[in-house]
Amino acid sequence: MFLYTLSSKTRREKRITMNKIIAFVVLLSAFVTMQGQQKNVSLTESISLGLKNSKVANIANAQRKMASAKKNEIDGGFYPQLKLTAGYTRLSEVDPFAVSLPFAPAPIVIQDAILDNYQVKLSLSQPLFTGFKLSSLSNAAERNIDTAEAYFNKILNDEAFSITKAYWNVYKLQQAVALLKKNIEVIQKNLADSRKFYATGLLQKNDVLKLEVREANITLKLLEAQNTLAIARADFNRLLSYPLSTEVTVSEIKASTAPSQIPDFSVALTEAFTNREEIKIFSNKIAAAEYLVDAASSGYYPSVSLNANYTYANPNSRIMPLSKEFNGTWDVGIGLSWELWNWGTTSAQAEQSLLVKEISKTSFENIEEMIRLEVYSDYLTFTTARQRIKVAELAVKQSEENFQIISEKYNVQLVTGTDLIDAENSLYTSKIEYETALADLKISEAKFFKSLGRKLY
Repeated sequence: MFLYTLSSKTRREKRITMNKIIAFVVLLSAFVTMQGQQKNVSLTESISLGLKNSKVANIANAQRKMASAKKNEIDGGFYPQLKLTAGYTRLSEVDPFAVSLPFAPAPIVIQDAILDNYQVKLSLSQPLFTGFKLSSLSNAAERNIDTAEAYFNKILNDEAFSITKAYWNVYKLQQAVALLKKNIEVIQKNLADSRKFYATGLLQKNDVLKLEVREANITLKLLEAQNTLAIARADFNRLLSYPLSTEVTVSEIKASTAPSQIPDFSVALTEAFTNREEIKIFSNKIAAAEYLVDAASSGYYPSVSLNANYTYANPNSRIMPLSKEFNGTWDVGIGLSWELWNWGTTSAQAEQSLLVKEISKTSFENIEEMIRLEVYSDYLTFTTARQRIKVAELAVKQSEENFQIISEKYNVQLVTGTDLIDAENSLYTSKIEYETALADLKISEAKFFKSLGRKLY
């Protein structure tokens, strides 16, 4: 009986120990998983990671490689083309080639029929003149490479700005949530004091109710801010290719208020027209279109090529009489081809190329107007954001001083709870607006520099 009891007790202890181990492993796994879903990143890290994982940038990079491959394809036409062909042919049965002579009793066989034919042929072709088509297409392809390169750089800058904007949106919402939490802590402390004052008859019930309503309103605002922050984080995570639910936080605890140097509008506009990738894109498109006009007009000219062949055949038709053995022969020549009439095909192709050129020129003029407007708009926005910071700083200083005074008066019951609520609201509203102004300054700065063609990555 004792042995049975001891055995049962031992089994229970082992089972309890095993359950504790399993529970510890589960909790540890959950902790590791939660830690894996939390990220803290700087702006530089965010841009680097976002550009690395950007699908749009990867597509633009592939287009850039395609443009280079197309140039290599066209340039291959300048060099000799070597072609190898081989074949076997079985001929139908025919009589041998024979000649009948008057003095011969039977026809004289000159050539037996060879029914099995084998041939290996090596051909070389070298273009000598193509009506300037190859050179024009090659130059156009070179311009297309420059266009793809400029487009790739544009996409990188666009993506960098999107990441920067999303980063600072997360920042200002982080700050808003933190400030609202502090606001709730202060209200809860004041509410506790107010309830003590009410219990001793120093405060009316209405004043306590006002603080309770204020606490409920701020709690609701906090919930709304947390939801908005979750959405902003999801957008930021998307740009960085993180899971949408990752609890990412930005590492800047305080955004810098150092004012950036802002050039005069005329200087800014000149910089934009010099650096913007869109200017480079359409300049290269116009140049490529001009070369394509020349390529389309190549049909008006003849084309000349050098051709050479080496034939290794059994039988070789150039060697008489034919015999069932392999023999090699070669030939070299110059060929000329000229389309004298093709029902206007060449002129139609040239006209299409001219229209493409005109479209590119008009698009270039349009993009210049868009850049001018964008620089002007971003210039004003950035200038306003710099002024807004100064106003926000003054508002925070004033509201802090006012809250300090009101709090001291409230503690000795020289002001009402309504005055305290108003002072608290003014203080935390000004702080949230200040952090928002800081983030908006960073976004407007990045947008203005992007409109000038400066790299954000």
